[in-house]
Amino acid sequence: MGRDEFSCAVFKAVYDARDVWDEMYIATNADAKSAHKTVASPLRLLGEDLGVPVTTLSHSRNCWKSYSLPESLRAQNGEPHPRALLLTASFGKIIPNRILDAFPRYQKLNVHGSLVPALRGPAPVQWAIARGMRETGATVIELSPRGVGIDTGVILGMQKVPIAEDETYTGLRTKLADVGGPLLVRVLRQLLAGTVEPVPQDDAQASHAPAIHAKHVQIDWATWDAAQVERTYRGIGQQKHLTTTIPFGVNGAVKLHDVRVLPHIETPSPFLHAPGECTFDKKLGALRIRCEGGTEIVVSRLQTVNRNATPARDWWNGVQKEALRDGRVLQLGGRDEGVDSGYKSE
Repeated sequence: MGRDEFSCAVFKAVYDARDVWDEMYIATNADAKSAHKTVASPLRLLGEDLGVPVTTLSHSRNCWKSYSLPESLRAQNGEPHPRALLLTASFGKIIPNRILDAFPRYQKLNVHGSLVPALRGPAPVQWAIARGMRETGATVIELSPRGVGIDTGVILGMQKVPIAEDETYTGLRTKLADVGGPLLVRVLRQLLAGTVEPVPQDDAQASHAPAIHAKHVQIDWATWDAAQVERTYRGIGQQKHLTTTIPFGVNGAVKLHDVRVLPHIETPSPFLHAPGECTFDKKLGALRIRCEGGTEIVVSRLQTVNRNATPARDWWNGVQKEALRDGRVLQLGGRDEGVDSGYKSE
């Protein structure tokens, strides 16, 4: 399993359902390390606290070479152990076929954070919000062999979850975690009772949720309206900050914090005429930026390269006056040509 809140919630739900398992083992991603600190895997800590044996897998692509299944789960006489069960959630690793082949049909399952075939891929929660979807959910699917496709296995269970207008990534992830664990337990009990009904996915309805990269948060003021900017902030901003460019400084990149759509009670700024133009609004104490279609966003904090995030007023006071039009308007840069925003559903 993975190492985030979603993985922990799914694991704990199965752990508490003592009627669906006899022995349990955890294989999870290793602790996250940086130059300054080590962040322990929450799932590793939870498993150790509950007395469940834990194996950590390195972040290397070769992490599976030295891994072998616990002896009690290994194939018997060349056939998969009839009670062996493989469960994953928010794992982020491709499991080799030699391991998948050790488990019987419908006993190698993944809890995915979308209503597949919609949003197949590693970032379904983020893209559900960023694309403005009104509904998503959790789905239990069978893990597909390597080479067949990601998140393409048959569906064994599904639970819908509505997406609120002001939904954030962390909030939606929690909602999906709350339903994903019980959903998996329900499917496991159906498997034991022989009542599960697998349903093939309709590939014609499939969409992709790619991993989040810098290109996905590089704002294109000419094509993104205020709603899209704000949705991207709520869905992806916790992972990568929205970015734009400014026409001065050694590195003109700037990150946007605390982003919201201009309130309806406010009238559009008479000073902003083209997408990407911005000005400081003393009344709001924030930067106003014009987007596509004449819409505007409000940004309360900004961060330039190698500096901490600062209030919009302080950031604006540091803007080079010669870069301003009429002493009050700054033109922000757009997306590099040819960069894919990731907003196409295919």
